[in-house]
Amino acid sequence: FKDNYIAPSHTFDLGDGTNLTVLGSYQWRQYTRQQGLVHNNTIDLATGKQSVRNAHQKYASNTFFGLPDYGYKQKTLRVGYDLAHHINDNLTFKSIFAINKTSTDGKPVLSTAHDKFYNTGNIGRRISHQIKKDTILTNDNRIKTHVNVGNMEHEMTLGLDMLHEKSDYYRRNDRAEPDFNINRPNYDVASIKVGNPSQNITTAQYAGLYVKDDIRYDNWIFGANVRHDWAKTQIDDVLKGIKVKRTDGEFSGNLSAMYDYKGKFAPYVSFSTSFWQNTDKGQNGNVLDPEKGQNTEIGIKFQGFDRHLQGYVSAYDITRKNVAETVYDDSGVDAKYKELVGEQRTQGFEFESAFVMNNQWNVSGSYTYIPTAKIVKNSRVSNVGQRISQIPKHSASVSTQYHFRSDRLGWYVGGGLRYQGDRRAWRTAVDKQGVEITHFIDLPAYVVLDAKAGYEAKNWGVGLSVKNLTNKDYLIGTTPNAQLVAYGEPRNIRATLTFKY
Repeated sequence: FKDNYIAPSHTFDLGDGTNLTVLGSYQWRQYTRQQGLVHNNTIDLATGKQSVRNAHQKYASNTFFGLPDYGYKQKTLRVGYDLAHHINDNLTFKSIFAINKTSTDGKPVLSTAHDKFYNTGNIGRRISHQIKKDTILTNDNRIKTHVNVGNMEHEMTLGLDMLHEKSDYYRRNDRAEPDFNINRPNYDVASIKVGNPSQNITTAQYAGLYVKDDIRYDNWIFGANVRHDWAKTQIDDVLKGIKVKRTDGEFSGNLSAMYDYKGKFAPYVSFSTSFWQNTDKGQNGNVLDPEKGQNTEIGIKFQGFDRHLQGYVSAYDITRKNVAETVYDDSGVDAKYKELVGEQRTQGFEFESAFVMNNQWNVSGSYTYIPTAKIVKNSRVSNVGQRISQIPKHSASVSTQYHFRSDRLGWYVGGGLRYQGDRRAWRTAVDKQGVEITHFIDLPAYVVLDAKAGYEAKNWGVGLSVKNLTNKDYLIGTTPNAQLVAYGEPRNIRATLTFKY
């Protein structure tokens, strides 16, 4: 990985309560992608027979079957502004604008024909040519006012949120010969069989008109938000000369209530709906229906010890409808279209807290418990009732930092633990004989230790952080087709030098 990044900004005081911040960034990246390590675990849904062949238990975690000279080059330019104008004491206008241009030229080496990898060590290789140019324009304009009606304080916002996105995506999969054999590694290519290209230009745009009212009455805080989106998607298949369009419109909103008990406890409840346009085609070539959802949440926020302790506890229930997923064949190759797989429901519990013991020592932590993450409806009957792929029941983290001086200058040390519970990654496909087969792998739980230390002066600072201090091998997930398993980062050491002026 080679990353270069610069992000200048400047704020202008234009007088009369008007501030304008102009900001931008430029990033240039070059990197080689390691897709993961193949496994060959399958379940024959007709017979229920399981074949467990965990290649990561047989072969080393640093196995690389790609080609060293094939990777990605990416450039991203972003410019924009943030304008705020205080019209009077009760009325404020704000406008935010940004344009983001990204150019990606990638030739990652991906796997194919790896069904015998566990037994033979052979992996077929395909060079995935990916040339992608994206332009995204966003603009949000809103007016905010404060109004008192009797004993009620209203903070009302009226806004218009707009987005225009154009993506030009060229893809072609070439077959590289010979196959890679992990027992006799060879990174030379004798021949390349050029594949069939595809190129789609996708244009997505939407406008969202929203009204928001935050109401305070004694110790009660109420929130109401309603929004209407107008969305339009057009996909131009450049090589086939076919254009498809879709226009959607939908209301969404949020209602919430909170009671503030003496600034110490604040129980709350909220309900919201969501709308998100799909920008992909289905098997029939038409643009997919938009995704819709709803979320109910109940919880309590707390703070104490002169605000040194803060946190929240919440329980939530989320439903997603019209969930779109990429379709793959049984070899794990992208079929270049998506399908709406149905409805998913997630119910869980979250806890997060931070405790500043004094000016020198602070501790923070979080815990998530997701007992329910199931597929309610699905285009494949065999998937209904299954747990959503790669969602653990338990995850948690804790971190701390200690400064040796009360003014937080001088030396400091810190560290943390990250925990991820066990989960299963899976995907069902149909083989060439028409038999439904589930590719799966059980990902074990892991704990990773991080550490850091540094020195802070008034105008400068140095720091050293180490992620995965013990250089632990652990599995973080799989590719979307659930056929290649990815390892977490090995020991990662970062040194920083900071100037303040």
